[in-house]
Amino acid sequence: MLNGFYVLMAIAVATVPGWAIRMFTAADPLAVVIVGTMLFLILFPFVLLSMLEISSPWAIFSPRVFGSLWRAPVAWFFFTMESFLLVAVLAFGNFWIYQFNPWLVPLITPIVVAGSFVYFRLLGRLGWCLAQTLRSK
Repeated sequence: MLNGFYVLMAIAVATVPGWAIRMFTAADPLAVVIVGTMLFLILFPFVLLSMLEISSPWAIFSPRVFGSLWRAPVAWFFFTMESFLLVAVLAFGNFWIYQFNPWLVPLITPIVVAGSFVYFRLLGRLGWCLAQTLRSK
């Protein structure tokens, strides 16, 4: 049960920049959603892996995970690009289904769940890669 709390805390922390942009700027709502999503996709894995590395849901920064940005930049780059691609494909698919026939919106749920499974699998692989890199140093 506590592992779910790590994810919820990481989601809460990673959404703060997007919320702040929305609250303190008069930007276009679509631009805010896009920038907020990109910030979330960049911050969420870093915060979650930091929490798991320190073994505390209250620790949002880990020097070892931060250092892995320089020790394993290729792993971070490919994870980030795969995450952006996954979210873009899911967003386009969901938008297309909604535009095609709004009555098909319930079909979006299994697609989003499958996308979440793929995302967390990718995040787990990133964590494994970082653990191998940090252990060897």
